[in-house]
Amino acid sequence: MKGNNYSIYIGDDLIGFAKDVGDDMPWTRGRFEPTPLFDKYRELFELENRLADAKKWSEREKHLDAIYSLGLRLESPTRGVFTPCLGTKIVRGGFALFHIRGDQVSWRPT
Repeated sequence: MKGNNYSIYIGDDLIGFAKDVGDDMPWTRGRFEPTPLFDKYRELFELENRLADAKKWSEREKHLDAIYSLGLRLESPTRGVFTPCLGTKIVRGGFALFHIRGDQVSWRPT
């Protein structure tokens, strides 16, 4: 089902929107629309992509945890608030493996 929209925050900063979100199990995917505040965090997400492309999985996992610890969360008017799973801790109703690559955003719900 496509059409859900999410606001993406790091702490109090609204960094962008996930638009036209749909399920592509096991992933949730949408179109990313950044706000001007995204520039403050852009390099963090670009580094995550470079680590993934280089298949440096352990470094990438630590880097994702560092991004999550900054207060990354998703908010949906219809589905509520979603927070990341840190390390090996699984949070029901949370998410893992959050990515922003260009104009695409994806995550795996837990």
